[in-house]
Amino acid sequence: MSEKGVQSIRYPSGHTDSIETAVRRAIVTGVNQTAAKLQDELGCDLVEVSAHSGARPEHAEWQGQIYSRSGKHPNYPDFVASTGYGSGEGLCGWNCRHSFAPYFEGSPPVYSQEELDKLDEPVYEVDGKKLTEYEAKSKQRYNERQIRRWKREETAMKAAGLDASEAAAKVREWQARQRDFVAQTGFKRQYGREQDFSNYQNQKTAEKINSRVMLARASETFTIIPPYKGDAIKAQSIYRHLQRSEVGKTTFEYIIANKIPVEINYTDEAENGVRGYTLGNRVFVFAKNTQTVAATTETIIHEVTHIRLGQNSHTQHEEAICFAYELMHKKPVLTYMDLRDIIKTVKRLYPEYRWR
Repeated sequence: MSEKGVQSIRYPSGHTDSIETAVRRAIVTGVNQTAAKLQDELGCDLVEVSAHSGARPEHAEWQGQIYSRSGKHPNYPDFVASTGYGSGEGLCGWNCRHSFAPYFEGSPPVYSQEELDKLDEPVYEVDGKKLTEYEAKSKQRYNERQIRRWKREETAMKAAGLDASEAAAKVREWQARQRDFVAQTGFKRQYGREQDFSNYQNQKTAEKINSRVMLARASETFTIIPPYKGDAIKAQSIYRHLQRSEVGKTTFEYIIANKIPVEINYTDEAENGVRGYTLGNRVFVFAKNTQTVAATTETIIHEVTHIRLGQNSHTQHEEAICFAYELMHKKPVLTYMDLRDIIKTVKRLYPEYRWR
């Protein structure tokens, strides 16, 4: 489990992915499919597929080519049969960055054959070996997976009370390899892809934690302003609600380990129904807007995830991950449709934010 991490998005095929991978894939796929639907509405029979460097080999063979939508043109091959358009593996499918545009017979193509050939040339040299952009990018993705793997291993060993020095050394080793790789290729290092958001939590460690001690810590951590009366939200109630899910348990452990103060405020009322926000390493919740223990707990998970991500970048991507973790408190495995709904919600609530 520490090697592969927690897989939280399940597709109809049964394949599972981490939230970060699924969000990234969903947005790339969604943008291209939207553009493709616009082309569908134009009704032009001949289309020309776009081209870019670093395309996966099975897509590179049809990029920059001209096809017939109907499959009846004598001079051009069938569009769907050639590109797999409409399928997950084909054009505009999973993680595909290609698109297509109307082509009018007799006009010059956008890409010459010489330009297409140059897209696949091995222009990067790593350790004396020439690589294409696709090969180089694949190598970078591999390094990132290894860094995440050994970070998970280090977390798991520490949670089990075992010596994590070997795993920590592996993390440093792969980080050094990544630094060397980007120095040789000139690629930008994408630190977000190297982060482990699965936060592997060893069950035995959780079992060793005394419940009374945790309740006392909850009282110290969750400050109610003004002090609660009657049926108001209580610190102990928040702690018990967090214990209902693995995401909640992990969130509470992160709060305690990083000494994150959480203030539940009954005095102030945020505009537009805002339920909470973060300020540095602090979390603030507007109890008048959350109203219930459940909504307060979900807001805490959402805001603490912002701190865990460590970005504070105000992007739709970051908000999508926070909403996903919040929803996982209610259902541990999200579906692909859950993820699509989250992305739609984020785009509606934060239209002023960029995706990344």
